[in-house]
Amino acid sequence: LEGGAPDPLLCLGMATCTAQWRDAIVEGDKLHAEGKFADAIQLLDDAEDPTALARRSRWKGELADGMDDKVSKLATHRSALEDAERAVKLDEKNAMAWKAVAIAQGKLSELASIDERVRLGKEIKEALENSLALDDTDSTTWHVLGKWHAGVVKLGAPARMAIKLVFGAMPDASYEQALECFIKADECLPNPVSKMEAGKTLIKLGRHAEAQDLLHKATQMDATLPIYRQAISDAQKMMVTRRSTSTE
Repeated sequence: LEGGAPDPLLCLGMATCTAQWRDAIVEGDKLHAEGKFADAIQLLDDAEDPTALARRSRWKGELADGMDDKVSKLATHRSALEDAERAVKLDEKNAMAWKAVAIAQGKLSELASIDERVRLGKEIKEALENSLALDDTDSTTWHVLGKWHAGVVKLGAPARMAIKLVFGAMPDASYEQALECFIKADECLPNPVSKMEAGKTLIKLGRHAEAQDLLHKATQMDATLPIYRQAISDAQKMMVTRRSTSTE
């Protein structure tokens, strides 16, 4: 990206956005890139357009991620999910809306009880499948599906028992499938977040040389967005950790 332009990924779905909100979204994308999430959200305060609501949901999720107060964090994530679900209600054929639902549910599940986490896990998978059925070239959707696979694999025993009750059996999930999704995400739109997650997954699979290569590549990529900068920082930390481990 050049000159602080919005991430191309965030511009997907603009063709379905009403003219009333298009300019506000473009301006909001610029504020989002600067880390000014609250200001970006305010621009879409009265939105009733599915694409605008999906975007606002994403921004609220990132705003909540930076909150220390657990009550405010949970309330903001729930508000993000409400926006995403409203977007789907307005347009069930909007891939961005379904993706926003999955992302909001995923962030909310990190703060939820085991029972709610399991329920949300099933709904996340369904939302991702709905989104990919409408657009299988979306980088973020593949990335979130990779996170879903990785999350299911590392569930503890109580959660595994609960998930069997909800799904009827343990869902088909593996680090190998997570890796495939992260690689697919990076193929759709090269980005440091998916590269970093692919590198992390390769470490889980014991493929350390490949992991180091991907993590290094992630650190050399675009750092325009806050989420990109965080991924680059995470990749650098993992590289240092791996070097320290290998020299012991």
